[in-house]
Amino acid sequence: MSSEDFIKLMELYYFEKYEILDYECTINKETGKSVRITLKKNSDEIILESIKRDFCDWVDELINVAKFNGTPELAPIKDTEKYYDDIKHLIDDGTKLSQAWKDVSTKKTKIDFDYNSYFHRLLHGDYDKHDENFHKLKDFYWEILSIKMYFAKDFREIKNQFKDEYFTKYYDIIEFSIRTALPFESNIITKYRQFYQMIMFDTHISMEQLLIQYNIMEDFKDRIAREGGLNGNIAVRQVTDLYRRLCEACYNHLHSLHNMVVFSDEGVIPSRNLSYIDLIEFFKNNEKLSELVEFLDPNVRHSESHLGTRYEYDKSGKIESILFHDTRNRKFKLVAKYDFETLVYMMNRLKNALVPALYYTFIIYLIALELLIYKSREYNFLLLRIGQV
Repeated sequence: MSSEDFIKLMELYYFEKYEILDYECTINKETGKSVRITLKKNSDEIILESIKRDFCDWVDELINVAKFNGTPELAPIKDTEKYYDDIKHLIDDGTKLSQAWKDVSTKKTKIDFDYNSYFHRLLHGDYDKHDENFHKLKDFYWEILSIKMYFAKDFREIKNQFKDEYFTKYYDIIEFSIRTALPFESNIITKYRQFYQMIMFDTHISMEQLLIQYNIMEDFKDRIAREGGLNGNIAVRQVTDLYRRLCEACYNHLHSLHNMVVFSDEGVIPSRNLSYIDLIEFFKNNEKLSELVEFLDPNVRHSESHLGTRYEYDKSGKIESILFHDTRNRKFKLVAKYDFETLVYMMNRLKNALVPALYYTFIIYLIALELLIYKSREYNFLLLRIGQV
């Protein structure tokens, strides 16, 4: 029959959800072994002390694992032998990473689950102990880490292919802003959660969306080459459409960057979405960030919805200027005017600099953050929790 001390401990831990802060074992010649344990729930702290065997044996089995925010937690585990085997599995002996990549690249090892999704769920506390795929995060730890490192190298190489001076300038500004808001120094699992609270795009499909826009632009270039040029008026309309698309491709990433800048300055994550015009104004009014939007005109971006696009022609019938009017309330108010060469220049600045800088900076930061998490003590403790607590 269980002792009253043990029953009290079980009630506090399992039913009232107290956390175990610390414990201490002492040996007394007269009374034998004694255990003193400290438990906490919110601001309430309780200390229990007992010499009862069932109480002492249960406390002896406590092992450091991790909560879902990565902080250490003392907890009882189901299988001590498996726990220490898992520790050995997660400790590198100098060969595990290279062997894992060899097995993955030669298809000797096949990873048959969406590890990115399960990694994301685990770090957000969305853990289902009955789902075997969570166990695979631990089983395939070295294989997944090797893939992450490969993609990190791959994205850095792609990034280095951009030679446009504006790309380098924009990339540096964006990277500095993200790292200022979410530095790598500590609490990296918390940083990961905050990152996802602030971004307004799907990290897994954003690069795919970027490639779609680029393929549309490449099709346009192929058409020009195929037809030996385009009628000037058709080209103007096509360039205007491409510029709109690139403006649209910037919005979610710029808004995510806005959220990070506000969080860095004020310590809160904005809850309100800004209109495109307000977003551009935010960047224009920030001395360190204003260069990012120097070739972005939200009026052109809106020209298919509530704005009207008109053209001025020269005597030969060639389009000389593109005029953008606000047509709301059935009035025509001129809000922007560009000649064809200026619009092409602005389009190229977006295509070759701002858009890729936004996309690659965010994804490279995220990959770097994930690599730090994979190699961290907090994540290892979190993996050790799987199947045990």
